[in-house]
Amino acid sequence: MVFLLVGVFFPLSQMPAWLQTLVHGLPPTAAVEIMRPLVLGHWPEHGVRDGLLLVTNGLMSYYIAVLLARRRYSSEVKMDEVLIVLTSCPDAACAERIGRSLVEQGLAACVNQFAPVVSCYRWQDEIECATEVPLQIKTTRSRYPELEAALRALHPYEVPEIVALPVAVGYGPYLRWVAAAVMPPLRA
Repeated sequence: MVFLLVGVFFPLSQMPAWLQTLVHGLPPTAAVEIMRPLVLGHWPEHGVRDGLLLVTNGLMSYYIAVLLARRRYSSEVKMDEVLIVLTSCPDAACAERIGRSLVEQGLAACVNQFAPVVSCYRWQDEIECATEVPLQIKTTRSRYPELEAALRALHPYEVPEIVALPVAVGYGPYLRWVAAAVMPPLRA
């Protein structure tokens, strides 16, 4: 695995052992807990505190940069992380509007719009048949809650079909593309 830090690529194996332990074992909130006594001034005065603050700031900056690089450039995507979400729309215009919106919002990597189909279903104790346009949406498990909320808001049906199926097996580069396409942007 390779990390990008301040424009320099280096392998994880070349990191010092203590930093490898830090990167793998310390949750992101621990950075705040380590910094709090220094920032609040609860450590010794002046020289020692300033020195510790400098060292800790440097280490935490390094740690955070490595975490962000690991998250952004991770080459492993678990197969069941990618989901195929199915829904049906009343017409092609609605399907295109929903598909485009989900991709623009970064909630879907790709939305396939299929040819119209006839759906027969029971609704409010009546059997109905209607022409619908199916959509197949590619996303990840972590983005699903936001995708579902957006789909419910965009969809004209009172109870839209929203069914998510995990990908059991798939082509690795494609699955990595799906995961990267819906990854939320890093916030500074």
